[in-house]
Amino acid sequence: MQISKLILGLGFAAFAHGAIAAQDITVYYSPTCPHCHHALDYIHKTLQPDYPGLKVTEVNVTEQKNRDAFMAVLKKCGYQSGGVPVMVVNEKCFQGYAEFMNTEILDALGAPVAAEAPTDDPIASPLPEEQLPPAKESGGMGAMLYIILGLLIAALGIVVFARRKK
Repeated sequence: MQISKLILGLGFAAFAHGAIAAQDITVYYSPTCPHCHHALDYIHKTLQPDYPGLKVTEVNVTEQKNRDAFMAVLKKCGYQSGGVPVMVVNEKCFQGYAEFMNTEILDALGAPVAAEAPTDDPIASPLPEEQLPPAKESGGMGAMLYIILGLLIAALGIVVFARRKK
């Protein structure tokens, strides 16, 4: 019975982790690289306003102190060349930058975590329908993966528990 509780607990922990995972981007860049500047502009001007909790880490690969970290991320991501920018978005790797990659970067980030806006009125009235911005579509594959994983672990726990009862 203890093992089934442990398995069920791990299933729910995996599900909860996916629901509250932090949104991080690490950008390995060179100050002389135009693609790096385009990627950083996209992150700072487009992503950060939509993702208020987004943590962006910039690593200048031309500085000697950052070379080991850059080499480690190239190895981790399986890249053979040292081309920049290299972006790690919630553990998903991207090398280079072009506008067509924006959709993939958004998918790797998942849905933005809504920040609570301060208000003077304790009962804020919603905007009329015509003033609401159009809803963004997101792939939702990250959340779906955690849901399926949680269900599989819970089912495994039930099977193990049922066998122990017999």
